[in-house]
Amino acid sequence: YSVRDISSDRLAGTKTFPSLYGVKATIVASLTLILIHFCLVLTSNLPVGVKAGAFFSGSITSVLILMANEKRSDYYYSFWLDGMILLQAGIWMCSYL
Repeated sequence: YSVRDISSDRLAGTKTFPSLYGVKATIVASLTLILIHFCLVLTSNLPVGVKAGAFFSGSITSVLILMANEKRSDYYYSFWLDGMILLQAGIWMCSYL
C-alpha cells in the first residue's frame, strides 16, 4: 500500500499498484482484501477474541485507508497505517492469554 509515494514512483518509472491503477483502485483493492480477511477469520474456528480483534483492527485500518491520500504526511503512514500491524498482533496475542 504505497499511495504516499505515488508521485515519486511515477517519476522514477517504478511500477506499483497505485502508480499503475491509481489511488482509488488501490483503496478499493485494499478494502476488498480486508473484507476477504474478515470472511476468512469469521468462518474459521479461531477463538472469539481473535475474531473480535481482527474485526476491530480491520475496521480501524479500513477507516485509515479511506482517509489516505498523497498529501498526508509520512507520519500518517508510518505511525497510523503501519502501526495497525502492531495493533493487530497485540490484540491477537492478548486474546490467547
